[in-house]
Amino acid sequence: MAVPTGAPRVGKSARPRRGPFAAVARWQLWQLPGPVLLLVLAADLAALGAVLYFAPRSSNSISQGVDLAILFGLSALFAEANDRLERMRRYLHSPNGGANANSMWQFAGVVALSTGYAALLIVAVYAHTFIRIRRHQSARPHRLLFTASTVVLATVSASMVLHRVDHGSTLPTGFVAVLGILLAMVTIAVVNQGLVIAVIYLMTKPEKLSDAMLSSDEQAFELATTALGVLTAATVVVLPWASPLSLVVLALIYRTTAVKQLEKAARTDAKTGLLNFTAWRDAANAELARAGREGWSVVTLVIDLDHFKQINELCGHLGGDRALAAVGACLRDELRTEDVVGRFGGDEFAVLLTNLDLEAAQAVATRVRDALCRIEIDDAGRLGASIGLAYSAVPYIDLESMLEKADVALLKAKADGRGRVLTNLA
Repeated sequence: MAVPTGAPRVGKSARPRRGPFAAVARWQLWQLPGPVLLLVLAADLAALGAVLYFAPRSSNSISQGVDLAILFGLSALFAEANDRLERMRRYLHSPNGGANANSMWQFAGVVALSTGYAALLIVAVYAHTFIRIRRHQSARPHRLLFTASTVVLATVSASMVLHRVDHGSTLPTGFVAVLGILLAMVTIAVVNQGLVIAVIYLMTKPEKLSDAMLSSDEQAFELATTALGVLTAATVVVLPWASPLSLVVLALIYRTTAVKQLEKAARTDAKTGLLNFTAWRDAANAELARAGREGWSVVTLVIDLDHFKQINELCGHLGGDRALAAVGACLRDELRTEDVVGRFGGDEFAVLLTNLDLEAAQAVATRVRDALCRIEIDDAGRLGASIGLAYSAVPYIDLESMLEKADVALLKAKADGRGRVLTNLA
């Protein structure tokens, strides 16, 4: 019979350290590669310096303080109302984080407030964000701190540009103001996205710089919320009682965009940008039905990366992730837009093609294999790939049968020495 003895006594040396400095010491920030760590710390320190420099130099204007309070209140109200949707979006979203509604409050602060007050608004907005994510334990503090720092630097830079062009007007008007606003919008985009893209590029080293940038939908959302910030600023300064109306417009834009992002994220493999298995199967079945109606032939490719485990061993999991991202980009480049391409999981990929004869299908598979074998990953050298091809001239065939036949061909290709394309006629 076991006798409970209570918790074991822990000596001083074994006790976990407590306090804010101990918590900061445990951040994954310190595990970042040297160049990334230096860039992140430089941005954080620069943002802190900007706040400490500009905030005390802001005029003690009661109206400016009221405008700041209104903008922060609106941002907090919107954030709390959309907290659940935001958590879902953050959970499912792509690694670059995507656009968020804070662009509206950021630019409203740039237009309506002095540089110091605009910086303080960002500090308040992201302090509230930090409280919310701590409530759900849904983000890493150093990432949020870096995001806040980039926004502070972008806000200060844009505010300086705008007020320099319009000579410090509280609410800029006229043609010169339009020019200043446009320059401020460009400044915000360049500083904010530039710093984020730099970190993502250093961390993931994507094949294309565009892979580290916001998508076209996210860019459009960022532009829309930034432009809405101008209208919000005007409302807060001129008709503060009507300022909550801006929340209605923002909610419509945000929810429409967020739903599209969530739908896309639920269908997309995060590491490659291709369809995940469930989405691929649905799309492939739809394409098979179309092939049946049109009388087209059907081709299925099952692709397996050779010795992928060695890449993880030599380059770590980040190196493996870079390899998967490169494979996803390669498959998108080599295949047609109508071809159904997805990741099965691990290092296996599947492709469904239609309306090709056997010779053309084999040529496509060989071209894909050769393109994959040209990808170089850090110290692991070039990738290798084996491909099993299943071909059916008869369109009325089920997907599982095609996958089975392609998988048989793949196993034989790997058994015969890898790096091969083998065909199995259905």
